[in-house]
Amino acid sequence: MKKKRELGVTTRGMRVYLASPLSAKTQEGIKANMELAVKKLLICQAVFKQHKFVAPHTWLPKFLDDNNPEERAFALECGQRILGFCDAILLCGPRISSGMEAELRAAIKAGKEAYAEDQLYDAAASIEADEKNKMEA
Repeated sequence: MKKKRELGVTTRGMRVYLASPLSAKTQEGIKANMELAVKKLLICQAVFKQHKFVAPHTWLPKFLDDNNPEERAFALECGQRILGFCDAILLCGPRISSGMEAELRAAIKAGKEAYAEDQLYDAAASIEADEKNKMEA
């Protein structure tokens, strides 16, 4: 697990999957989380210009309902497929959601580089260690 700022020292351009919380109790909360993800995406694109960032949860909820289990499952599957084309994952936001944890575990299993914002670093490193231990067992 690496800290977000370490993306800046990586000179080769990577495809980076940005993961941040989406789910919320209300549609307004989901919309607020989408808007925050867009801001994070734009900041990353401006700061780490050598990389290409993607955040499916900034647009998938515009036509899929996160509160509908079938549509949420499809959206998560789409995200996993997109993650498969990326070189790294970056965890952003105030917490690690269940969807983010699943994305991180998939990234680790696939051997992708993992980065996290400072406030998520310890929790993400713990998930990474757990997943690696499972893979070694």
